[in-house]
Amino acid sequence: MRCFKRALALWLGLFFYFLLPLDAQENSFPLDAELSGGIGTLWAEESGSVTYWQSGAGFNLFNSISFNFAFEKINSSLPWADFSIFGFMGQFCLNVPEGGVNIAAGTFKHQDVSFASGKSVFSNEGGKGRFLNVSIPVRREKLEITPYLLISDISWEDGSMYWFFGKPKIPSFNVLGINISLDQTDIYKHSLGLYRNALDLEILNNDDDMLFDSFLKNGILFYRFSMEKSVINLSAAIGWLYIRTLFEGSLTAANQPYFLFPFLFYNVDAFYNIQAGFARINFQHNLKIFRYSFNLSLIQVLNNNGDIDLHYKMKKLFGGEETTQTIDLDVSALGAAILSIEASFPDISLPGNLNLYLGLQKTFFIPWGYDNFLSSINIQIGDISDVKINTLIKTILLSGLSIKGIVRW
Repeated sequence: MRCFKRALALWLGLFFYFLLPLDAQENSFPLDAELSGGIGTLWAEESGSVTYWQSGAGFNLFNSISFNFAFEKINSSLPWADFSIFGFMGQFCLNVPEGGVNIAAGTFKHQDVSFASGKSVFSNEGGKGRFLNVSIPVRREKLEITPYLLISDISWEDGSMYWFFGKPKIPSFNVLGINISLDQTDIYKHSLGLYRNALDLEILNNDDDMLFDSFLKNGILFYRFSMEKSVINLSAAIGWLYIRTLFEGSLTAANQPYFLFPFLFYNVDAFYNIQAGFARINFQHNLKIFRYSFNLSLIQVLNNNGDIDLHYKMKKLFGGEETTQTIDLDVSALGAAILSIEASFPDISLPGNLNLYLGLQKTFFIPWGYDNFLSSINIQIGDISDVKINTLIKTILLSGLSIKGIVRW
């Protein structure tokens, strides 16, 4: 990893050294560049918060070839969640009138993390993941067809209590899709998208023995309309989401040598089918050097069917009984709204032909229908009257708040 970081730093240094001065030369080929950075909070409480920072660089050659790099880090100082995750992404784009290609690859990793539930604390020694996605747009007059492919995998190291609870591993997460766009005029645009996702999730113990295996497939179909003018931009989308998941496995004395493991065996067999509808609207208003926008997304589960079948037998020390049990998760009322409001100065002129973008964004997340879902798995929600109003207001105002800046030349 150290060699990779040194090589990356050297490559970026040479890239800046040789290419950036070219833009200043009178007869050089066209080069546009930008540097970006942002900080914000994902969640904030009186006892801690989840924060992030992001930085990146982008270069555009001849208005058709571009390179982009992004670095991001997420930190949590919450008493019940302590972790730090770092990620990197590189992107190459070729854009010509007949089509192009867009290739992006990235990786993330984290060191020790810990989560607390009551008096119990669960830790993990680290994890890492990587992804590659490719899209290849093909254009014919006002019609554009873009196939899309993403492949990724994630794995985690050993952790405390993983004999009993298991460590997750995602050996494959793939997305295959296609997007069809039609420019009705230079202002109006219609898009139709169809995507299919497949995720394989394994639960392993610290000896990498399989405990549980699950497979999730889902499909997404949506229609999007957009209108782009010099002063007002508006887009709206409506779609349908289908999820099918299977989950099976067992805990036995063979894969659970943890001496306080209370079961002779614990078998799980589950499946679920869920359908949901979603909608999104985005409005943006440009006022000379000032711009404001809002983005509202809604998702609502329409129907679901399936159940979780449990079959287990306790050791004699813990009672010795054999039990079968069925859990019916009630997700039919689940839904959420996400509202993002942004105010920005998109084009502030600076000396040296530099331009600055400066924006402030606030995101609100409003879930509903979770009461029935949590009660179906015997989790009780505390009375909101027990929460201090000042603490609640601070959490609402500081969560989902971010500031971002971009320098272009």
